Amino acid sequence: MLIKKIRKFRLKIAPHGSFRANVLTLMTGTAVAQLIAIFVSPFLTRFYLPEDFGLFVLYTSMSTTLSVLVTGRYDQAIMLPKEDSDAINLVKLSFFIITIFTLCVSFILCCFSSFVTSFFGNKNIEFWLYLMPVSICCTGISSTISYWFNRKKQFSVSAKRRVIQAIIMISVQIMLGMLHVSTGLIIGWICGEIIVSLYFVVSMSFQEKLLMNTNFNFRVLRKLAVEYKRFPIYDIPTTFIHTLTNQVPVMLFSSYFGPAVAGFYGLTQRTLNVPITFVAQSVADVFKQKVSEEYLQRGSCQNIYIKIVKGLLLIVLPFCLVLLLGGPSIFVLIFGDEWWIAGQFARFLSIYYGLRFFANATSYIFFVVQKQQYNLWIQGAMLFAVFGAMSVGVYLKNYYFAVLSLGILGALVYAFCLVWTYKLACVPCAQKQVF
Repeated sequence: MLIKKIRKFRLKIAPHGSFRANVLTLMTGTAVAQLIAIFVSPFLTRFYLPEDFGLFVLYTSMSTTLSVLVTGRYDQAIMLPKEDSDAINLVKLSFFIITIFTLCVSFILCCFSSFVTSFFGNKNIEFWLYLMPVSICCTGISSTISYWFNRKKQFSVSAKRRVIQAIIMISVQIMLGMLHVSTGLIIGWICGEIIVSLYFVVSMSFQEKLLMNTNFNFRVLRKLAVEYKRFPIYDIPTTFIHTLTNQVPVMLFSSYFGPAVAGFYGLTQRTLNVPITFVAQSVADVFKQKVSEEYLQRGSCQNIYIKIVKGLLLIVLPFCLVLLLGGPSIFVLIFGDEWWIAGQFARFLSIYYGLRFFANATSYIFFVVQKQQYNLWIQGAMLFAVFGAMSVGVYLKNYYFAVLSLGILGALVYAFCLVWTYKLACVPCAQKQVF
């Protein structure tokens, strides 16, 4: 009876096939995957040492950074063509680039594995470098096919993918952790990526005969590559800098302070990113629609901007206060005594992540007023802040100063971003100028 009432209520607020229903489907998949990760984290921190987490976050940071390039960002264009035949050819173009890029990365890592291992100061990473192209390739395949299913409005497939990947990854990690396999975190990650990419390929093979029954036409692929060239030219730099900004600290911590410190930072980053990737992204989805509508009607979007910021303040303020006052104690209680340092990192980064929470939800203003270059400048400034903070820590030979500097400099960048987006939201469109 209760289940029927829940379904009836869901259909009332989000009828089947509506925009709300599609967003809710994707959000549900993301929420379930995030909840699984949150629930099992206290178990993982008791099965694995900080050094094991350090190796894991180093591997995932390198893989995630390189994965930005794997499709040439042409997967982002799959939803745009009017004809499915063009979209299918964009899928093929993405697959072609994935193949070439994976082979190039494999060659480079095989030739320079010793140098990479020496640079990051973790000899245990060398073996896993040879498997990194597999992770990169699987990520590219999953992203490409996911955009195809979104084009066909089969959002449930993408939602299931996130849940399946989380379940497989966590199951393998827990099982190997119980068997005291120190590299179980990486093995679980790779298993999740491989199985999900196979799931996508099989699903598309059964449903989309058009892809399986047509050959590669390189003339058509070249035409589409030129037509959608703005994606690799403009989207790669912005996305790569954004990804690099998030992943560089882990790499540098591993290189200069060792895998344990990288593991502490990795757990902090993983924990604090949860509200950003779920709550802030959900708010951003609503914000995009509302702010675009108000901007088109009035030429400015001050009212909705202030309303969203006030609403987020009710979430961010308690979040920051809790971490500032009891970050280390909370981390020890949840993750175990060995993770006190990660809690201290969370305290130092609390304001930075709070302002980042605001910025992630409101930065769509740059796109609404067609000033995308400003977003690139913000990402560039944040990257400089990361390198500056790490330079301070390395110079003083103290990782606490590195994290504290990152918290201060990052907070300043995102505070400036908020002021900037607010001014753009308030100024009528006719008066907006490029600096």
